[in-house]
Amino acid sequence: MNRWGLEQAGRPAEPVSPSPTALLPVTWLHPLPPETEDRETFRRVLAGFEADLSLYRLEEHALSKHAVELHPRTGGYFKALTYVISTAAVFAIRSGSENITMKEIDAATAQLS
Repeated sequence: MNRWGLEQAGRPAEPVSPSPTALLPVTWLHPLPPETEDRETFRRVLAGFEADLSLYRLEEHALSKHAVELHPRTGGYFKALTYVISTAAVFAIRSGSENITMKEIDAATAQLS
């Protein structure tokens, strides 16, 4: 008897556990297009990161203005981009600058390789 049939019969249905694949996060495996092909997409992703960073003195467009340098360093991949940005943010917090500049991006990409 299916779940609907059990509920119709007045008995509670057995809990249905989600399939293992439904619990996995979905990741886009293709790199974001480079600035030369699609300038807007990569900059929108960087703007999303900027909106979520909790740095006290983060300058407006702190990441977006470095899009030309960030894309080749990360290959346009989310995993590498996330690592560079989060590592740069940690460097910014530790230094007390609370802002991401090329100094922090350089230090973060040095650790990536």
